[in-house]
Amino acid sequence: METILQKWWDTVHQSTPNLKVFLVGSHVSWMHEHTLDGHGPLQNRRTRQIDIAPLDCVHAADFYPHFSAVDKVRAFAIWGGLPRHLRDVDPSLDLWENVRQTLLDPDGRLFVEPDWLRFTDLRADRVYTSLVRVIAMGQHTPGDIAKAVGRNSATDISAQLGAWFRNMATVQAWLKRHPHRNGALIFDVRRANCHHIPRRKMNHAQLGRLVDIGVVARVNALTSRSDTRSPAHYYISDPFLAFWYRFIDSYRNMIRRGQADAALSRIQQEIDLFISQYVFEGVCRDWLWRAVGRAQLPIDQDIAEIGSWWGGPKDKQDEIDVVALSIQREAVIVGECKWTNAPMDMRDLGGLRHGLAMAQKDLNPILNPWRLCFSRGGFHPDLVEEAAVAENRIVLIDPDYLYRR
Repeated sequence: METILQKWWDTVHQSTPNLKVFLVGSHVSWMHEHTLDGHGPLQNRRTRQIDIAPLDCVHAADFYPHFSAVDKVRAFAIWGGLPRHLRDVDPSLDLWENVRQTLLDPDGRLFVEPDWLRFTDLRADRVYTSLVRVIAMGQHTPGDIAKAVGRNSATDISAQLGAWFRNMATVQAWLKRHPHRNGALIFDVRRANCHHIPRRKMNHAQLGRLVDIGVVARVNALTSRSDTRSPAHYYISDPFLAFWYRFIDSYRNMIRRGQADAALSRIQQEIDLFISQYVFEGVCRDWLWRAVGRAQLPIDQDIAEIGSWWGGPKDKQDEIDVVALSIQREAVIVGECKWTNAPMDMRDLGGLRHGLAMAQKDLNPILNPWRLCFSRGGFHPDLVEEAAVAENRIVLIDPDYLYRR
């Protein structure tokens, strides 16, 4: 089809200036390869591209309006924000009965969908599925991911070929000296030399490919300094895909053998830990973007970027779940996210203060940044009293507050 469109563009479209052609597709990797990629047949022939993002947690909740706020967060962690998945949710049933009917039925669409939805043209190399699976199971650094899929090092899966080939004269000279080497070439920019690695041991750019098509998100710690970049962490972009590989794939044989009740019990026991580790912080950062856009927070500075921070000495690593930088690249908002039954208390506020002290050089915070406390289990009276003093700049946010419009 792309060849037909290419021929039409080159020969016919100039004579039909009022005709507009829309090429729409949900097969992400195909759309990238054939319409957006620099080597695709339709390169430089598009006049505009529209990336339709999944729904956020607030708009996804329109598909299950009667759920409690806590179950709305759980539902978002399970079905994500793709409307086609959300349409399968029956709002007249509770959360767990919906899980049973949509995900624990071996004949159901969502029981098998990730096997073909996004990976159709990647199935020839099973490393892609392995990468998604190990990231969903909790491996997020390139080194840990590489070990989990049986690779020698992070270089095998996340090599940046562009950096290696900056000095093409050196590369060409090496090729002249070694014209018959059957394998992959690595160029070391720092040492300006080349060495050879057999093709069977090389596996470049799988992580990069998954990032390019939106299956995996590459995340760096937020910093106020443009010359500093932290090591990347990798996460599954779609909550549904992460949930599917974490739970449905793990319990697939159990479910197929009629043990759906046992699988459901395990999911109920583990879902809140999954949300705490991989979903809730993103929900809170999305809320902050909406709150800033609607002027829900009394902040007199424009926000340029929202993310998270982690760092510090190896034996004293710390993190800040939510960070907002102003246009001046100063941290004006920091936040702590806690998805447990226990109420958030002054110790959590102290932990946020400690993290901010460790991040001074990276975040360049203002003298008295706003502190946001996101908690599923509510707040201890001492923290409520502290937040009641306006000068303390503390905002307490529970799940009900997240879904206010």
